[in-house]
Amino acid sequence: MTPPRAGHSPKEIRDALLPEGVGDFDSEFRRVMDDAKERLDLTALHEFLEHWRWIAISSQDPEAHRHMIDVADRLERGENVPATPWSEAKKQMGL
Repeated sequence: MTPPRAGHSPKEIRDALLPEGVGDFDSEFRRVMDDAKERLDLTALHEFLEHWRWIAISSQDPEAHRHMIDVADRLERGENVPATPWSEAKKQMGL
């Protein structure tokens, strides 16, 4: 499945984020850039941009994105969160 087109530059990705994600993006971007300058290696920067690009794509549906974050937070706290097994979800989507 090809992801929706989204910008690849740091500015385009940042602009597509929900307001609550911008601070995390900014602080992580500064850290990754400092590391890239120190190591003279852009690998981590490319990985960072791809990671945040997917978050920007997910953010195109703010309600669904916020729900996903809420569920992930609840799972991390050890809560029992009702979910559909992946095999069943694929069937429902016709995959």
